[in-house]
Amino acid sequence: MEKSMIVVVDDLMNEALLQSIPLQIKETKSISEASAYVYYILSEAGNHFDLSLMKLYECWSHHLSRPLDWHYDKDEKLYEEKKELRFPLCSCVFYPVADDNLVGGQLMFKNQVVITPKRNRLVVFSPGLYHGVQQFRGKRTSININPWIDL
Repeated sequence: MEKSMIVVVDDLMNEALLQSIPLQIKETKSISEASAYVYYILSEAGNHFDLSLMKLYECWSHHLSRPLDWHYDKDEKLYEEKKELRFPLCSCVFYPVADDNLVGGQLMFKNQVVITPKRNRLVVFSPGLYHGVQQFRGKRTSININPWIDL
């Protein structure tokens, strides 16, 4: 079994690209349709994980919100229909917004790793890592991207 990996990259984007990111996103598209910021995030993820077979990505945001439960990033439809777990090639969480006054909101992993949101920070992690997000006060937006071979 491949060792689990969590990568943190600070100051990922220049200010112009960072400002171009919409705060409300929900899409699944071919990689050929990726916007500049999605392509940039996935390019960085590809420095740490093999994304050579990626054809699709799904992208969504949590603007001033968070997932309510601990979870795996997975093929939701397959899990709902057959209770089978199938994971993306990796998972990406990017923070275009994280106030200096933010209290809480850390990305937590079952293996006790805790990562604090920071503006312009990217977190890329291995498939199948169980994770959650602490409650928070303040402004915090995460852009979540999962690259897939197919869905």
